[in-house]
Amino acid sequence: MIILSEKTIARRYKNQTGFSILELMIVVVIGGILAAIAVPNMRDFLLTQQVRTAASDAHLSLLLARSEAIKRNGSVNVTAISSDWTNGWQILSGATVVRQQDALADAVVVSCNGACPNTISFSKTGRATSSTELRFYINGNTKVKMRCLVLSLSGKPLIELDNDTNAANGCS
Repeated sequence: MIILSEKTIARRYKNQTGFSILELMIVVVIGGILAAIAVPNMRDFLLTQQVRTAASDAHLSLLLARSEAIKRNGSVNVTAISSDWTNGWQILSGATVVRQQDALADAVVVSCNGACPNTISFSKTGRATSSTELRFYINGNTKVKMRCLVLSLSGKPLIELDNDTNAANGCS
């Protein structure tokens, strides 16, 4: 059995404190490589979330407007602010503002097949007065899939995901 004195143990621990500069540099280089790989993917992830959020907000607003039209037994309109859906929208029952949506993220584009309607209306039965498709996407970025909010005449909104990354044909 080997017995070490307190002096020997203290000397061993005294010599083993901290990291060497080489170990620290290796950790920094590995961290830099991982960051270089992750940053481009993180940007696309954030843009995808912006598109997803915009489409979900519009979907929920249309559901609320339909529900309010049935509840109030009257027509309810969803109107784009300043005739542009990217500026946000209001849900109106007569002159009463039921809900107002803030402007979308700067990178998100909203388009339609043809001209976008300024107002989407629901009758007292919850049916839409016209069918439409709002397209949410990032202009020039094919890695972020477009989302289409399709509103049928029945008044039921549905979000579809684009599979061919072609903004011109919608979510076909």
